[in-house]
Amino acid sequence: MTSQSAPQKVCVICHEDCSGKPRVKDNQGRYYCRTCFDDAKRAAAARREAERIQEQAFAVTDPTEPDASPIFDDLDVPDQPQGQGYLQLCPSCRQQLPAEATVCVDCGIYLATGKAIKVKKEKKRKKYTRDGEPDRSMVDYCKSPFALAIALLVFFGLYFWMARSNESLAVSYIGVASIFSLASGILILVSAFMTSVTQGLLSLCVPCYVIYYIAGVCENTYLQVLFLVNVLVSASLYTFPQYSSLVSN
Repeated sequence: MTSQSAPQKVCVICHEDCSGKPRVKDNQGRYYCRTCFDDAKRAAAARREAERIQEQAFAVTDPTEPDASPIFDDLDVPDQPQGQGYLQLCPSCRQQLPAEATVCVDCGIYLATGKAIKVKKEKKRKKYTRDGEPDRSMVDYCKSPFALAIALLVFFGLYFWMARSNESLAVSYIGVASIFSLASGILILVSAFMTSVTQGLLSLCVPCYVIYYIAGVCENTYLQVLFLVNVLVSASLYTFPQYSSLVSN
């Protein structure tokens, strides 16, 4: 007895036997394997969506809808620059301003607060030169070495005069004058080393060389003033018996 093989259930898409696989059968008796059926279903859905979008893109306006364009043609609307709209008004002068504006340039009003911009006015000097520039001669004079010399001489002169008649002031004068002399000497010595190592060593080791350095090498007028005042202050110290006894001891 001859055995007959069972009819194959072939997928109409991939043409493979789907007898032992998940499958779907349509009304016409055709078979689809589950994978091909799902792919075909998704493709059909995408095709229908594309057709729907295309129909909406080419849809015509309903001829029964009234045309409102003549109504808008009669409106008096000012032309607006391309890419920029006049969307706000200045609360003060009612000037039309762009949407991104924050200040009205016509009246100087902050649009957010409605308050005027405060402008700080510079105080004018009373004295001016012939060219219209502020007169800074007094300021420059106060910064000059001559003003420094006058200030130091007046200070130490008055201090010396009061210290001559008061023993306690004499002691304090000796201390202040000594500190001033030491500080001036250190500044001059630092300046000499900054000029060159040779100048610094000569000023430090050679007696009286610092006089040559101040008079012939140094170009800093302030240091020259300090040196001259230092000489006078140091000389004034020897007029006090307290300092003389201190030095001799």
